[in-house]
Amino acid sequence: MPQPNFCIVFDCDGVLVNSEPYSCESLRQAILRATGVDIPHEFPNDYFEVFGLSVYSSIEYYVKKGILPENTDIDGVARKVNELKDPIYEELARGKLSTFPGLKALLEEACAKKVALGVGSSGTPEKIRFNLKQAGILSYFKEEHIVSSTQVARGKPAPDVYLKVMELIGCPPEKSLVIEDACAGLLAAKNAGACAIGITTSLPRQVLEPFADIVLDSFEEMSLGLLERLVKEKEKKL
Repeated sequence: MPQPNFCIVFDCDGVLVNSEPYSCESLRQAILRATGVDIPHEFPNDYFEVFGLSVYSSIEYYVKKGILPENTDIDGVARKVNELKDPIYEELARGKLSTFPGLKALLEEACAKKVALGVGSSGTPEKIRFNLKQAGILSYFKEEHIVSSTQVARGKPAPDVYLKVMELIGCPPEKSLVIEDACAGLLAAKNAGACAIGITTSLPRQVLEPFADIVLDSFEEMSLGLLERLVKEKEKKL
C-alpha cells in the first residue's frame, strides 16, 4: 500500500473537543474520592502541569509536588482514579461538548482530499469515543486510527501513542503532523519525530512555544496547504 503524502494526528481533549474543563474537574473529583485530598482546582491555571498527562503521570506529579502524601501508592491510586474518572466525566460533559471553530471545515477538507487522520489521546478508548460521538465528529476517523495511551507502554510525553497512530496509518513521522494543546503532548510529538503544532485552546502561546514547531491560535488559521508546507519544511531540515 502506498504511503499517504502526509497525515494529521490530533490530540482529543482541548483539540478536537472543548472538553478540558470537564476532564480536569472529573480528575479532581476522582482523586478526592480515591484519596480524600482535594487538589488545587482553579481552571485552567492549576492544571497547566497535568494537561495531556495520563492519570498515572498526574498522580505521580501530585506526589512529587507534595499535594498527595509521599507514601501514596501511585499504581493503586491511579487504578482507582481511572475507575472513577470516566463515569464522573460523562455525567459532567454529556450534552455539553462541542468542536472549536474551523475544525469541521479542516476535517471535511482533509477527507475530501484523502488525507489520513488519526487520534492519539491520554484518555481511555471509551472516553475518546464518547467525546468524538458527542461532538459529532466520530465519523471522520477510522476506528483503527484512534489510539489511547492506555493501549501503549508509556504515556505522553513519551512518543508511544503517536508512533502507534502513525504506524497504523502507514505514515512515517517525518510526514506526520500532530496538533496539541498541551506541553506534554507537544513533547510526545517531537519525541516521535513529527511536526508539533500547538493550538492555544487551553494554554497561552508563550507556554506552548518552547515545545512546538509552530503555534496557531485557532483552526481557522489552518489549511491543508499550510500543513503540507510545514511537513515539506520539516523534511528539508532532516
